Amino acid sequence: LASQLKPQIVELMQNQNISTALRDSAETVLARMNGLQILSNENGPQHQLLMQVPLEFLGKKMDATLEWNGRMKEDGKIDSDFARIMFYLQLDTLKETVVDMQVQNRVVSITLYNNDKDLVPVVDKFKEILKQGLSSVGYQLSGVFVKSFEEQKITSALMAKSKALDAQGVDIRI
Repeated sequence: LASQLKPQIVELMQNQNISTALRDSAETVLARMNGLQILSNENGPQHQLLMQVPLEFLGKKMDATLEWNGRMKEDGKIDSDFARIMFYLQLDTLKETVVDMQVQNRVVSITLYNNDKDLVPVVDKFKEILKQGLSSVGYQLSGVFVKSFEEQKITSALMAKSKALDAQGVDIRI
């Protein structure tokens, strides 16, 4: 999608007949795409992708930051049996929320990080529906866990990435 969308945005920005507001919006989108592309990387069969996805839910618009870590098959397609997907959300009611979904051999484990103590009963209410939905597409739900940020010192992907870029030294990935 990015390889198809980016040239169209550049072409739009070069059009002299568009309004300044539209040109500014196109520049913002292009800057976001370029910045997140710099943070995404691949290391052999392991890939990491970081992107911001606009969402609309119950009439509210927001940006979700998505971080995907996984591996590619020999044919260049994503291996859907193994992945880690993290969503970083800023919600009106629940405030800062991180959804950490790990997939191992098509077994899914989900951990929600949020400081709202009343979230556990709500999560329990939807576990069975989630289990059935995953089962219908060939996955098995291992569990859904709710933790506070204090329990699991977790930082947002963008903060961690920006700190990593500022640091000096040698990185070794095993």
